[in-house]
Amino acid sequence: MNDEEKQFVDELLAGLPGELRETFEEAARLDGLTLEEYVLVLLQDMDRGGLLDAATDSDISEDEFLRLVFVGDCPNCSSESTVCCDEIKEIDDPTVGLCKDCGYMWCLECGIMLEMNETCGHWDICESCDEPKNEFEDCGIMPSECPRIVEWISGNYAHPMQDSCAWCGKEIPENSEVYAVGATLKGGIEFRTEEGSQGFFMPVSIAGRMIPAIVTAPGSDARRQGNDLMFMTCSEQCAGKLRETLSEEKELIDRAELN
Repeated sequence: MNDEEKQFVDELLAGLPGELRETFEEAARLDGLTLEEYVLVLLQDMDRGGLLDAATDSDISEDEFLRLVFVGDCPNCSSESTVCCDEIKEIDDPTVGLCKDCGYMWCLECGIMLEMNETCGHWDICESCDEPKNEFEDCGIMPSECPRIVEWISGNYAHPMQDSCAWCGKEIPENSEVYAVGATLKGGIEFRTEEGSQGFFMPVSIAGRMIPAIVTAPGSDARRQGNDLMFMTCSEQCAGKLRETLSEEKELIDRAELN
C-alpha cells in the first residue's frame, strides 16, 4: 500500500459509522486481512468495476454503500437494483447476489451464475483443496486468483458462451463473420496457462459485467502479437463498443485493439 492509497483508506475509515466499521472488521478477520488491507482490496475491485466514484460520494446512504461494496451492480444487465441474498428468506445466503430487475443470481465470491437454491461449485473445490487454511477454513487466496477455481470456471461456465457475442450476448451464427478484439493485460497480471496449451474461455469482469474472453495460449500467434485476451463479437459496432470499454479499464488492460 503506497502513501496515497493509505491516506485514502484512512480517510474512508475515519468517516465510517461504528456499526459499519465493525462489519468491515469482521469481514477482514474472516479473510485473514487487516482492516486496511481489506478495504483497499474492496476499493480496487470497485474501481475496476466502475463503482468507486459512486461508493465514495459523500451523499451516499449507508445501505447503498454496503450494496456497492458487498454486492455491486448486476453482472448481467448492470442494474443497480441488486441485493445480497441473506436478505431473501428463501435463500438466506450472504455469498449470493440477486438482481431484482432481471432475476440474475451469481456467486459473490467467484462471480459464476447460479440457479435458485444452487450452491456454487467452487466451495467443493475449496473443501477438497490441501492449501493451509485458518480457523475459518479460509486459505486467504481470492477465488479469482486460485488456479483450481479458474480452471473450473473455464470448463463449466465460460465454454458454453464461446458462440455468443462478448458484448451483446447474442448467438453468433455458424460460418458468419466474427469481429475480434485483442487486449494486453497490465504488467504483472496474468492468467495461468501452460506452454503448449490451447488456451481457454473464461469470464472476465469488465465495467461490472462478466464478459467471455479467450485466454490465449503461450506461444500462439495471438500471444506473440501481444494479445493476452481475445474477445469475439458479432459486429463491428459491438467490437468498437467493447474496445472502448476495455480501454477504460486502466487497472487491468494496457492495450485493446480491433483485430
